Amino acid sequence: MQLNQIEPLKQLCLALAEFYRFPDQQFYQELISGDWIQTIEELSQKAALTGRKPALPPDLTFSALKQEYIRCFIGVGEPAAPPIESIYKVWTVDPSAQVVFARQKGYLMGDSALHIRHLLRSFGLELPAELAYQPDHLAVLLELLVYFLEKLEFNHTVEYLKDHFDWLPDFYKRLSEIKANELYLGVTSLLMECLRKMTVLLQGFSSIEEVS
Repeated sequence: MQLNQIEPLKQLCLALAEFYRFPDQQFYQELISGDWIQTIEELSQKAALTGRKPALPPDLTFSALKQEYIRCFIGVGEPAAPPIESIYKVWTVDPSAQVVFARQKGYLMGDSALHIRHLLRSFGLELPAELAYQPDHLAVLLELLVYFLEKLEFNHTVEYLKDHFDWLPDFYKRLSEIKANELYLGVTSLLMECLRKMTVLLQGFSSIEEVS
């Protein structure tokens, strides 16, 4: 187990979180200049990640990047794969819930969203305005994960990883089903590998902490 591998994994999470936000001109420039891809590759190498890496489409325009984001992550009259945890889980496990969709998937502001909102408030953290009604958006989850890594003990971070990132395989599957651009598939595949590696490392450190 290498403690120094946690830092590049943490930095990778921050870089990948940026990808799941609605793209602005600055991020587009980072993409087409190659700076963002280079950062991803360098961090992946430092963390000893060996799986699939993102590939930038040729001749990518800012308009095309935004259109693909809308098509894949928002959807306008067609199937999409929103990067939001609640969508992929049963809305609530509360047996007293009276709403008809309580045991169904595909709805916002489920149990996971309420838990993230509670965590953010307890830590004194605020949601960005554009994600105010999506507290369990993947960008928020990743940035909160970095907070856990910097402020809390490893065992709490492992619990957070297990509770709030177990939906990513379903997210990736839906991206594949809607034929998302290779960039989206590559980024999400890398993210899953990153989080798997982080979980294994942190579990090892947690065991050492318990013994000592």
